[in-house]
Amino acid sequence: MSPSSKKNGSRGTERAAGAFVWRENGKHLEVLLVHRPRYDDWSIPKGKVEPCESVRTCAVREVAEETGVQIILGQPLSRVRYKIADGSSKEVHYWAARVAPDSSAAVAARAAVTPASVKEIDAAEWLRVGQARKRLTYSMTATCSASSSTCGRTASSTPGPWSLCATAAPSSARCGTVQRNGTRRPTRPPGP
Repeated sequence: MSPSSKKNGSRGTERAAGAFVWRENGKHLEVLLVHRPRYDDWSIPKGKVEPCESVRTCAVREVAEETGVQIILGQPLSRVRYKIADGSSKEVHYWAARVAPDSSAAVAARAAVTPASVKEIDAAEWLRVGQARKRLTYSMTATCSASSSTCGRTASSTPGPWSLCATAAPSSARCGTVQRNGTRRPTRPPGP
């Protein structure tokens, strides 16, 4: 994530973007989460929009920086708004996304990204849906895990990420660690 952000005025709205990255693994649906050691929390990959950057470009860049995974954005999901410590607001735009094939022309056309430092993101894991819901620290992260039928609904009725998982795998989960920069990141054992 970049230290820069877009704000309107001194206490404006900070814009951010991220992606709910999912894949099928056998009969199971898995999602990609990241661990932020500074806050000791698990979240959907996201970050601040750079000056002159679109929210779509930001979402793709942030996932690549935080996980090392190149993605193709799919359906836009809900926007989440919340207050941050300085009293201003943050608005995060989310998309459903899938891993891009290595041979993708979209990936070949992208600029290289600098991986996030291990002080910012120290783990990225593929988790089955039930385990991911339990692992998330905040719910788009609390609203979405509560009820897939109403999750992530905004005024435009755009579905949130958990609605993709309404009929997904049982909550038992096994973890898979994503490699970043050729090294495996430490992971936590599943569960609370």
